Amino acid sequence: MSSTDTIIAAVVIIVGTTMIKNAKHKKNKFQPLIFGFMLAIALLIMATFAPTFAKGLAYMGMVGAFVVNGPTVFGLLAGIGGKK
Repeated sequence: MSSTDTIIAAVVIIVGTTMIKNAKHKKNKFQPLIFGFMLAIALLIMATFAPTFAKGLAYMGMVGAFVVNGPTVFGLLAGIGGKK
């Protein structure tokens, strides 16, 4: 998988899980979109000079998104999130 594909996939996962978590907690829903756009631009620019490093940062961001947002997202997907 190329660096560009990895970066785009990671940003989609990061933004998607954050938006799902924010929607559950009824927080601002547009801030992750702006952050994701800026993150994608920064990583794609970095990938022109250091593709391996940018790809590694994208993977670390994806892992971080699963650690922070994972319990909420997987709870909702599994149906154990419950209503509050």
